[in-house]
Amino acid sequence: MKCIQCGRDNNLKDRSVGGRCSFCRHPFVFDPQKGSKFTDMFFNNALKAISAENTLYFTPKQFFYALENRCLFRKRFTIEWYVSPIEQYFLFCLFMLLIAQEWALFGRGIIIEIIIYLCKMLFRMLSSATHPKKRKNYARRLQVSGGLIIAWGIFFSHTLSNIPPTVAFSIFSIGIGLGLLLLYLANKALNRLLYIPQSLYFKPSEVEGWVNSWTRVNEIPKILPPPNEETTSVAVSPDIAAYSFDRVVVCDNNSIAQMLIANNFHFENNCAVLSITGYPQNIFNTVMQMLRLNPNLKVYALHDASPEGVSLLHRLGSSPNWFANSNVPIYDLGLFPRHVFASKSMLVRQSPEFAETARQLPDPVRQSLSKDEIKWLEMGNYVELEFFTPQKLLQVVTQGIARSREPGRDNGMISIYGDGDDDNRSTSAMIFASESFG
Repeated sequence: MKCIQCGRDNNLKDRSVGGRCSFCRHPFVFDPQKGSKFTDMFFNNALKAISAENTLYFTPKQFFYALENRCLFRKRFTIEWYVSPIEQYFLFCLFMLLIAQEWALFGRGIIIEIIIYLCKMLFRMLSSATHPKKRKNYARRLQVSGGLIIAWGIFFSHTLSNIPPTVAFSIFSIGIGLGLLLLYLANKALNRLLYIPQSLYFKPSEVEGWVNSWTRVNEIPKILPPPNEETTSVAVSPDIAAYSFDRVVVCDNNSIAQMLIANNFHFENNCAVLSITGYPQNIFNTVMQMLRLNPNLKVYALHDASPEGVSLLHRLGSSPNWFANSNVPIYDLGLFPRHVFASKSMLVRQSPEFAETARQLPDPVRQSLSKDEIKWLEMGNYVELEFFTPQKLLQVVTQGIARSREPGRDNGMISIYGDGDDDNRSTSAMIFASESFG
């Protein structure tokens, strides 16, 4: 196991004395031989990856997702049998027939290997413990396997002249039946990938404990503390208060707003950053006054793919505390369920509370979503923005702002607020949904 301080590789005997590196005496925090799920080098590399080599600040939940996405040491499978009992019965019968028939014809070696391979692909494709991207790959492999089994059944039933016709017909039938069933299950799995929540391998409390253990020995300079909720207003000079930002990004999550501010997004893009709940509290009212001074202000919404998240545009455009009764253009940078559909590799989670909230979405919000998106939300599914690295989120927001400044870009966006009437647009915020995310 390598030391993160000097890079020296230490065997169990070397590091068993005091749990330190035998060369530089730097302490080890994690040791798989003592029950840890990873090594110090793995944990350190995850920190470097999430912080872009210690150049970007990140939230604790972003680091939690970074560890989860690495999917190492995942040994258990939770089977999600979304096939019907009839399909399970036919699949079992065809497998048994295939084993019996081909065992008699070709021996047991290759048949056992084929059956183990197919079962392995099926179990991993149906497991909620498998990453969505890998689950998709397993479904593709089963599609190829189904096609090969069909070709195999046709080929052997016509080329083996020394077998009785009834045996040839059974080979043909089993090959066609099993191949078609595998194709059907794989296609069904691909269509349901978006509706199967990902089971978590690590618990958030576990990651918090590992971070605490790590910081007792090593530094994590770029991890952010919980957002401060300071209610005492900061005095701002009249000269600064008279200045106005050209843009503002409004987040549905305090942690995302904190991360953008910590990484100087507001300075580099002449853009205020706020949350829908009023973060940062100590300067929120002052910043809102500054924003209202700019007649050319543009607003950008950044949110989770959740019921509360997709409602953010509606809240910004209809709330008198924000931009109701104004002609301020509001652009949505995501995240929407349709972005999850297009990716098929985001970590989908599920919450009964979100399912209930989704059923109570306002009509303007429901009209902005497709039937598949509404169904996805009403199942309680959601994806958090903190699933993405700081580098990715900064890229998304920067590109979204740049696209909104392109000539004619507004015409290519989707209005989700108001009925398109010019009179209404003169007294209501104009909201557009951008497809920039992902």
